[in-house]
Amino acid sequence: MVTVPPPRSQTLTLALGRSRIAWDAVIAAMHEQHAPLDVVWQPSAQLSFGSYCRLLRRKRTLLYLLPKGRRFEVVVGLGQRAAVLALKADLPPAIHRLIATAKVYPEGRFVRFDVTARTSVPAILRLVALKVAPK
Repeated sequence: MVTVPPPRSQTLTLALGRSRIAWDAVIAAMHEQHAPLDVVWQPSAQLSFGSYCRLLRRKRTLLYLLPKGRRFEVVVGLGQRAAVLALKADLPPAIHRLIATAKVYPEGRFVRFDVTARTSVPAILRLVALKVAPK
């Protein structure tokens, strides 16, 4: 896995704008609920920012954070069991639609959505909790 140094705080703030508050809230909440957590930055030729952030717990990726011009995108990979649980869970209807319509890969479904405000944090945490729920 190729990693890059994390961006300077000012650089990330300039890229994210007001959504930086939500970015920090997601990372803080993830640290609180899923510690120990590793924050790893990886290069990306597809993103204009040039890199993205992965949050890992014991080498397992819990979610991806992709800076995308004044906002960011969250990507959560859900296995079949977690996807079924998420469809039954108390999540916003828009998230249910994303899960139901996500392409199914051998690794599961990847749920992607834009984040601009802290109001998305509870849904993100709920998705990750379902992903790591014991069998």
